[in-house]
Amino acid sequence: MSNSYLGKYKRSTFAPAFFLLSPEKKKALSAVYSFCRLADDIADDVSLSSKEKEEKLSNLRKSLSLCFSGKPENEMFIDILEASKKFFLKEELFSKIIDGVSMDIKPLSYQTFDELSVYMDGVAVAPGNITLLICGYTGDNIALSKKLGYAVQLTNIIRDIYIDADMGRCYIPCEELKKFSVDFDDIKKKIKDERTMALINYQVNRAMNFYKQADEIMSMHKGQGLLVSKIIKNLYSSILIKMSAENFDIITMVPKLNLNEKMKAVLKAFF
Repeated sequence: MSNSYLGKYKRSTFAPAFFLLSPEKKKALSAVYSFCRLADDIADDVSLSSKEKEEKLSNLRKSLSLCFSGKPENEMFIDILEASKKFFLKEELFSKIIDGVSMDIKPLSYQTFDELSVYMDGVAVAPGNITLLICGYTGDNIALSKKLGYAVQLTNIIRDIYIDADMGRCYIPCEELKKFSVDFDDIKKKIKDERTMALINYQVNRAMNFYKQADEIMSMHKGQGLLVSKIIKNLYSSILIKMSAENFDIITMVPKLNLNEKMKAVLKAFF
């Protein structure tokens, strides 16, 4: 793997949040994003069997261990090792990301929100914690990364609910499906009625509450490292608001922000 990977983050939703960073921090976050993307792609690769995915993620974990023992295997891990020394990143945070995506290998259902939270701790909170460390946030990393990470991941879950269903995945807790009399088959069949809309709106309200809590944490902290988090919060909450305004027309297309909407999200972070 060459360092050509560094530009891949530019296709992501949160790319505008990288724009104002120093080259050093941008390079570090690009390496982290690439690691997350690599792990996620392995878990999502439909051409691989479950056993093959487990083997590849196991090999990725071994490469991670080699990296933190001072023996990085490629440019991405060289940059991760460099970032770990500059920004005090721990191997366990990266390992937790692998733990999270590993839960996607075999389609799972989550009985409660607490069970879903274990998954989100890996795929969203751990990367968020790493991001805060790189950006120099001096407040409570765990509190902010958890509130914002849950909000962002719930936004992704709502946005991709039908795409995930096609892959046999459902990230809506079973007890909440039951609460609104919705079956997983209803989602797979892309049924959009009062029941499913009530279920989706329940998830939206939860996500918005986490965004509000993240806002409250950020408003109490006047130190460094908040700009990226504010931009990410604005970008993803804008996606949620846009989906709501379009009555969640997410069956035939995945909603994305246009350039003007992205610019508004960035500028809002300064006020």
